Amino acid sequence: MILALVLAAMTLFGCSNSARFTMVSTDMVDLAKVDTARQYQNPPKIEAVVYRHWMFIFPMGRKPTVEQAVNALLKQANGDVAVDVVIEDYGWHIPFFFFPMIYGRSGWRIEGRVLNSHMNYPTTQPPAR
Repeated sequence: MILALVLAAMTLFGCSNSARFTMVSTDMVDLAKVDTARQYQNPPKIEAVVYRHWMFIFPMGRKPTVEQAVNALLKQANGDVAVDVVIEDYGWHIPFFFFPMIYGRSGWRIEGRVLNSHMNYPTTQPPAR
């Protein structure tokens, strides 16, 4: 009974780090153009995940960075800035609770709306929503 409670607590109260950002980019961006892009575009939220594999207790490759996660998101939607962004620490392994770990993944999951501020927009007012 106690073991079942401990396992349930580990499942329900797992560790997760996350951060929310209004705007994220890995390049220089003209903020005036981003504001115009937000008025003309209404992109859906998309997600990108960057990770590395784990075999037993050994990591395969380098630890992914938040910059790589942002670049993956921007590349996926062919944009240069993301707005309404959530970045989370991502990971899982098999078996879930017991050592030794056989296989796992760890990295970053990022979600946001990607805009392209380099598009040419008309100088008139945007259409009303």
